[in-house]
Formats: sequence, structure tokens, C-alpha cells
Amino acid sequence: MGQLALGASPVGELSRNFRRAVHKANSDMAEQKKASARVAQKVGPAPAVSPPNGLTEITLPLAEFLDWRNFKWSLPFVCFAIYVVDMTTYIVKNGAPFMALALLGLLVGTRRVRWPTAVGIFLLFWLWSAICTVLTPYSGDFEELIDLGKIFLVFLVAVNVLWDRLTFRFFLVVYLACYAAFPIRGTLTSYYIHNNVHLGRPYWANLFSNPNDIAALTILAFALAVSFVHKETPRVLRFASLALCMIFPFTILLTQSRGGFIGICAFLLLALLSIGRIRMTGIVVVAAIGAAVIAIVPPDAWDRISGLQRAESITEADGSAAERWEIAQTAMKIIEDNPIIGVGRGYALRAMATYNPSLGPKSYHNTYLEVAAETGAPGLLLFLALLLTLIRRARRVRRETMHLNRSADWRRLQLIEFGLYGYLITGIWGTYAYLSLMYVYLAFLYAQTEALLSLTTAHENRPAHKQPSI
Repeated sequence: MGQLALGASPVGELSRNFRRAVHKANSDMAEQKKASARVAQKVGPAPAVSPPNGLTEITLPLAEFLDWRNFKWSLPFVCFAIYVVDMTTYIVKNGAPFMALALLGLLVGTRRVRWPTAVGIFLLFWLWSAICTVLTPYSGDFEELIDLGKIFLVFLVAVNVLWDRLTFRFFLVVYLACYAAFPIRGTLTSYYIHNNVHLGRPYWANLFSNPNDIAALTILAFALAVSFVHKETPRVLRFASLALCMIFPFTILLTQSRGGFIGICAFLLLALLSIGRIRMTGIVVVAAIGAAVIAIVPPDAWDRISGLQRAESITEADGSAAERWEIAQTAMKIIEDNPIIGVGRGYALRAMATYNPSLGPKSYHNTYLEVAAETGAPGLLLFLALLLTLIRRARRVRRETMHLNRSADWRRLQLIEFGLYGYLITGIWGTYAYLSLMYVYLAFLYAQTEALLSLTTAHENRPAHKQPSI
């Protein structure tokens, strides 16, 4: 009687408001779906955005892999390429004018000259070597010091012209082709055709006139060849790289360099351990290449390499194990007497003959002892700092880009780094600190690090596809 009807109660009012809100929300959702369907029919589905080159896992066509139309050509790059090709092939006979043009183009060009930490350390290493050479008690010229300064300029130009990823990749292909066609071909023909051998060990010419140097430098080229055995590489280049992966180790064994043998074994061990999962096809290919190389290596090469297990019985004309030990002891005496200044760049052999006349001007057979003897402890620290700066930066970039660890660029950087490790291990049994191609290879390490960084930046800054507004 005195009670309010249910429809007029507060509870009834709340119930009606709730039903209206639900109905309005359902209507808005249905209208939004109809509008989206009309837009989809009008503009079609969003196009798939393909990842940039290097982030795919498909085999690229040769024209796309070597896309010369998108190369960043420049006078410094062309002149530098000619210089390196001449350094490897000796076709031009004198590449110095081209390097001078490359340096001039770099200084007057529009691009800012890069001066990474490694270049600064190399400059300090050369300046310290100059101080040691000026203060040396031995009389002579500055030819070796001047040559080291030239190598510094080559390194400076290299890190500045190898900045474009596509151009750098093309340059590596050309470098491998030249290396295979001249130093490797020359070494093989010297052994099998011209009989240019020393104690059964073949050699070629100029920078490649020492079998131990050939073995050490071929480890670096071998690492580059392995880096192109990747599914992104066009088949013709991949098969060519596989062929080089058989020829390069065979040449190293043919030189009978025991240090080179240890270095390439270290590289192969690192490369195999870095592969998480190896397919059966890969195992078969590696086994076939290894068996073919072992089968065709001459027996005398195995006889010398097997001396690693019986070093105490080796009495070869190029030095027994006892002579190596005597050389090391003499080198330590030189370093002990000249711990800071050293004996000067280019005077290590003269110091060896002075300290031990029975040995004469013998090679130190150790990269690190030679650098310490010539430039003292500060020089050795600067040399190692140059190497460690490039290695640490490459390792840091690889860690930061682990999401790209299946790309060709990431793998190439890793293999270039491993190749340097093999070379440095080989340096325990040879003197390779001043080979110019080693510093070109260090520039390769720097350039590949930059290439991976540019690839990552391009991938992260790629604009996402936007749906057109209604």
C-alpha cells in the first residue's frame, strides 16, 4: 500500500542503465567490425615487410648478393682496392701511387675521417717504435720504421673506406679470388711444376717468399672462405668457397709449417665448437674435404709435421728444437737488458748476432719476443692493446646482436675473429707482427663489426606498417 512500485525503485533504475550500457557497447563493437571489413575490402591486407638483406635465411641470387648498383663507390675505395689487389697479386708492380691517391682522397673527401681507438693505438705504437729506433745503440737506417708507418697509413685508409656493407662484401670476394689465383696458385705451381722449394717446402714471391708466412696468412684467408659457406650465399659462390676450404688447408700442410698446422687446427676447433647443431650433410661434407686433403698431402709434409711429437730428435737445416730454445733464451736476454726502449725497429736480428755470435742474425721464431726485443715492454703492450681493442669490440657487438646469430654477417664476424686467434697462435712459432696483410685483415675485422652494427640499426629503425585510417 504505501510501498513504491519495483519500476520506480533505485534498484530497477540501475538495472535499466546497465542493460542500456551493454547494448551500446555491443552495437559499437559490431559497427567497428563492419568498418574494418569495409577497409580490408577496399585496401587489401597489409603487405608483408621483408627483413633487410642479412636477416633472411634464404639463398640470395648472385645479382642481389653482389648488387654493384648500390655500391658506395669513391676514389679512396677504388685506389685502396687496387693497392690491396697489387699487394696480393703483384700485377701492377707498384701500388704505392694508388695508396697515395686513396689517402689524398680520404683527406679532401666529404666524409668525416674515422679515427677509432685501434687507429690511435697503432699510431702510438709507431711513435714508440720511432723513439726506440732513434735511441738504439745500433747504427743503420730507418727503412723498417718507415715501412711500419706505411702499414699504419694502409690501416687508416682501410677502416675509412670499408664502411659500406655491400661494398665490403664484394671486396672480400675479390680479395679471396686474388689470393687463390696468385699466392696459392704460385705456391702450388712452385711445388709441382717449377720445383721452387727450400728443403722440400714451396714458396712464391715477395710477401709470400717464406713458407711460414704463406701458412700464417692462408689461415686468415681460410677463415674468410669459410664465412661464405652459408645458406645466404649464392650457390656458385658457396661451391667456390667450399673448393677454397679444401685448397687453403692443403696449401698450409704443403708448406710444412708446424705453427701453421697448429693455428689452423685451433681455428677449426673454435669454428666447430661454435656450431650448436651440425646436420648430417655438413658432417659428411667436412669429413669428405678432410679426407681428400689428407689423402693428397705429400708424405714428407706429414714427416715434418709429425716432428711436433718428437721435437727432440729433429735436426733440420732450418733449426732444431735445441736451436729454437737457444734463440728464445737469447731473445729473453736481449729483452732483459733492454726492457723499456728495446733495440729499435728492424734491429732485432743484429741484436741476436751481437748477443749470440754462434747463432748469427737468426729469426726469433716468435712474434711476441721479437716485438718485445725491438720496442720493449711498452711496445709489446701497445701491440697487444691494438689486437685486444678490435677483438673486444667484435665480441661485444656479437653479444649485443645474438638475435642475429643465424645471419651470414654475424657468422662472418665470428669466423674472422676465430681466424685472428689462429693467426696469433701461429705467431708463437713465427714472426708475423709486421706482415702488411695482417693489418688489412684487422681492418676486415673492424669493417665486419661495423657492417653488423649497421644491419642491426637498419632493422631496428625500419618503420612498421601502418593501417590506413578509417
